[in-house]
Amino acid sequence: MRQIQSIYEILSPDPFLRPFMDNYQAIIRLYGTIRAAYNTSAYIDIELTAKTKELVRKNVKISDLEMPGIIYELNTQQLEKFHQNQTTETVKVLNLSKALFKDVEDKSRKSPFLISIGDRAEKIRQQFENRQIEATEALARLEEITKERIQAETERENLQIDENTYAIYTVIKQAIDNVQVKQAETINAIYNNFLDYRWDARHEVDLRTELYVNLCKITNSVEQTIEITNNLLKLERVES
Repeated sequence: MRQIQSIYEILSPDPFLRPFMDNYQAIIRLYGTIRAAYNTSAYIDIELTAKTKELVRKNVKISDLEMPGIIYELNTQQLEKFHQNQTTETVKVLNLSKALFKDVEDKSRKSPFLISIGDRAEKIRQQFENRQIEATEALARLEEITKERIQAETERENLQIDENTYAIYTVIKQAIDNVQVKQAETINAIYNNFLDYRWDARHEVDLRTELYVNLCKITNSVEQTIEITNNLLKLERVES
């Protein structure tokens, strides 16, 4: 693609190119679709030369760069349609991982529990792209995370806890099956003593220490305590 657009940049707008333009635009669409499939952000390619960008702007719609069977919203109905579409498992993995990424990006500030879901989905996507796992396994694991995300809001309401406590609860639950809501509430209360931990190094150290002290009572190892603490400190805090 780099080579061919360099040639186009040099020769355009020579009339000699006219018989080749349909094929060139088809190549651009294919290139754009593949790039959009593997990028989690919107398709904006700084590698395109000026004349090719202008060609894209005039002749290629965003919908031309979307994969088939794209999932726009994470809910039960959309997930069912997603199951029924006839695209390949590879396309489904890419679509579902992008949908999870967008959901986390758009909503994690108000629903911080999504951050841990996003981290797990991203890890699966990377394992798939690095060929550490096959598409079938990646899709199954992503679908499990998606179902968990869809059910999460109902679970939080049933538990009758706020967003911050639920985020803590979900992070710990990933490592410890028998975590109790009261334990998450106790840890959530610790944050009130270190409100400036995001920008005050002393507060951050003291908060981390308090988290270690409380988590070591319920974890199985020092390593697990450190891992959970690191994940908790990545969470956004919702202001009450």
